[in-house]
Amino acid sequence: MKFKILCLVLCLCLLAGCTPAVTPSTYPEQEWNDSDISQEQLFTELFNINNKISLRLDMSDEALAKMQIDYEQYSQHGSKSPIYREATLYVTITTEENITYSYKIEEVGVRMKGNTSRTAFYDEKEGIYNIIHLKLSFQETFDDPVYYGEYAKQWEETARKARKNRTFATLEKIDLRWNRCDDGTYLKEYFAYETYRQYGVLAPHTNLCSFDWAGIHMGVFTINEPVDKHFLEKNLPQEALGGDLYKVGWAGGNNGSFTSLNSIGIENEDTGEFYAFDLKTNKKTSTHASLTTLITKMNGQMTKEHFAQLVDLDNFLPFCAVSYLLGNPDDMRNNYNNFYLYFRADNGKAVFIPYDYDRCLGVTAHWNPTGDGVTSDNPFSTTLNADGTHQRNPLILHSVAAGGFYVTEYAAILRQIADGEWFTLANFSYIYQIAANHYTNTARPGKQFYNTEGLHLSFDLERTSDFSSQGNISIREYLEAKQRTLRFYLQNMDQFLDVKPVVPSQWYIRSEVTNWQTDPNYAMTQEDGLFVIRIQVSRSLRLKVYNEESGRWYGAECVAENCTVPFDSDGHTNIVLQDGIYRILFDPVTETIFLEKED
Repeated sequence: MKFKILCLVLCLCLLAGCTPAVTPSTYPEQEWNDSDISQEQLFTELFNINNKISLRLDMSDEALAKMQIDYEQYSQHGSKSPIYREATLYVTITTEENITYSYKIEEVGVRMKGNTSRTAFYDEKEGIYNIIHLKLSFQETFDDPVYYGEYAKQWEETARKARKNRTFATLEKIDLRWNRCDDGTYLKEYFAYETYRQYGVLAPHTNLCSFDWAGIHMGVFTINEPVDKHFLEKNLPQEALGGDLYKVGWAGGNNGSFTSLNSIGIENEDTGEFYAFDLKTNKKTSTHASLTTLITKMNGQMTKEHFAQLVDLDNFLPFCAVSYLLGNPDDMRNNYNNFYLYFRADNGKAVFIPYDYDRCLGVTAHWNPTGDGVTSDNPFSTTLNADGTHQRNPLILHSVAAGGFYVTEYAAILRQIADGEWFTLANFSYIYQIAANHYTNTARPGKQFYNTEGLHLSFDLERTSDFSSQGNISIREYLEAKQRTLRFYLQNMDQFLDVKPVVPSQWYIRSEVTNWQTDPNYAMTQEDGLFVIRIQVSRSLRLKVYNEESGRWYGAECVAENCTVPFDSDGHTNIVLQDGIYRILFDPVTETIFLEKED
């Protein structure tokens, strides 16, 4: 709350005396009328690649300045602004039959979107000088007095309720992303999601659009459907709705590797609280029981039957297969990142939904951790291909990695995709030509932005670069290399069928004996949800339980209150045990240590 008030005070101080000034528009006057089609049909038309989409976002200089201040104040505290600023959105959809649908939506909320992509973008002298990703909200009411101060809107109750229920094309929000990775096809993220859906995986819809903002042509952007309650309602049966939805990624050194319970919660931008598992639904009622059960059981003794009780295999196995073929180094398998996790209300099983796929199919600009655009990676690997370290995600290790329960089924899906007509250069090229015909002439922005220097920002199916450079691999090179790799491993996969999967421990005893470092000889194993180790102590020993994933230590303060085994503590909260043989047990849910001594 203090941070919110600080932002408000600074905003009001800097903007005092300003009067709204709409950026001069160069657009011709025209009629903007809501077209007489249903919301559902409009959704279909908006995300139809055969249609040409144009978006225009009119926003005053004052609103842009406030948005810049929002960015500055929150970024100083390592956070992200949740504040929406007001704009008017114009949408034009021209179908392949040359039918035009046009819409004007007033009082749309606009804020910056993204994590590493966030940057300063506006000042009074230069106007908009950097391109940024945006999130648009059709339900923002602009009435929070802490965010908007004296400018907070006053609503009549019925009108406010109507605004809170307003949707466009069935959507509460949309995301707009620019071509930051300079994908010459502009379509790799689109193709990724379409591939997921082609093989039965839930994935957000996306499309291209020509985008203008505050009187400036910004080039070609991607429109993304958010993964939210509306998404779930469109894609799941009624009985499956009502479960917990999490956005999963990196936060505060934690990630979505399913090895720790330390980062589960609800993000709060005002206090700078972020979690690897960020709850998006049931915020007032969820106890995170489904997620806690999944993580705890996945790190214990697992059988094929137990795995099938926890995970929706009809979703998960094709999810893993398509993910492998897309070669995103920043996904669930390679970087424990960029997916949504949903627990069905009817059977409690986990469903996986991909997200943030602007880096796949050979997009190596700015980051190429494998050195070859993830084209030679082993689909059954038990290591991370980028650095050779052990794969930590127990869902991968128990299922599709070498020795996993479902290697054969996983390989069959890989073979089906490889032999099909969808995941081919011919199919990609066909879709590319449609998009290029629509948007080639609008790809270049209307001015030079600082963060577009050196980027091509033009349509080019064959654009390529050396794998070690800052550029991207062409779609032709990527598909050819990935298909070669896949066929090699499928032809030699017998060696992967009889390997026992090993889920590495993340829990250790650190002590004087280990020089307070991680020692494999002191790794704790899991028994019935608890992490356990048996150690022999000569004379006395100072120790703590340590989690390698989070870097957290657990000492005497965590020993169960009803512990009957004698122990001491020192000034560093280490547990001090005298000579004897002990079993040390740790409950990761309650973060409690139990001590047992053998006679």
